[in-house]
Amino acid sequence: MPKKTVTEIVSSGNNYIIQVKGNQKTLYKQVKINTSEEKPHLSSSVQETTARGRHETRKTYIYKEFTGISPEWTGVQRLIRVERTVTTKDKTSHETAYYISNVCSNKASFFGFHIRNHWGIENRLHWVKDVCMNEDKSKTIGGMAAEDISIISLITKILSPF
Repeated sequence: MPKKTVTEIVSSGNNYIIQVKGNQKTLYKQVKINTSEEKPHLSSSVQETTARGRHETRKTYIYKEFTGISPEWTGVQRLIRVERTVTTKDKTSHETAYYISNVCSNKASFFGFHIRNHWGIENRLHWVKDVCMNEDKSKTIGGMAAEDISIISLITKILSPF
């Protein structure tokens, strides 16, 4: 997410919890350094779920003491590290994700809840687009073709009774 968008979010009176990804190299590096396991965290929480043969453990850590984050990232008050471990009968995978937020909460469970709920929205949205609208099978590339086909497909689904 661009720095300008973060500024717009804050200036409109809203809050944010934004995942920091590798394409934001400097911010990603600073957040990773500031949330390393050696650094003391403000709070932590653990959530565990078991469903459909998967056991998932999510550990959320909150940091409010940090350095090196550019002030262009408007209003950053907390850094968040989320460690996810998913175990199935065949394998175990581990992933760490990093977030910035302008919310001043000291409760890791607050951030863990909201981050997890956002994944649910993303998963439901992509499932509809992939399964119901067959977007994964589309070979459309170039220009605005993908957007145009998506709109036409949606309109066709709405207008068609079955």
